[in-house]
Amino acid sequence: TPDKYPPCLVRSLELLQTGQNVPHYGRFLMATFLLTIGKSVDEIIQLYPKVPDFSEKITRYQVEHVAGLRGGRVKYRVPSCRTLATHNFCFRTEACGTITNPLQFGRQKIQEKKTRRKVARKNAAAP
Repeated sequence: TPDKYPPCLVRSLELLQTGQNVPHYGRFLMATFLLTIGKSVDEIIQLYPKVPDFSEKITRYQVEHVAGLRGGRVKYRVPSCRTLATHNFCFRTEACGTITNPLQFGRQKIQEKKTRRKVARKNAAAP
């Protein structure tokens, strides 16, 4: 769900929704991240029509290439936070904590919720 998306992915989606061009690394991040969490090629392509340079044919080829369905048939991995920072596409916030890859963002938030619930139950049970 979008509330579990890291700030870098949220930034990419905001740019898309407002019809702005997304830098190459933002597009690459979005494709790799969304494919990894189970989104289909078609679901990802549906995010792009507002972008000024949108071409369904080119976008489909690029997303399928990242998915390992075209070209060298290599399925690309989500870039690390360090790589995103190198390409000026890291928007780290306090919520990122110590993650080193955007995929860890949602997992970290889930773990924090579990920990808070456990502490709350423990406090509620205390005399």
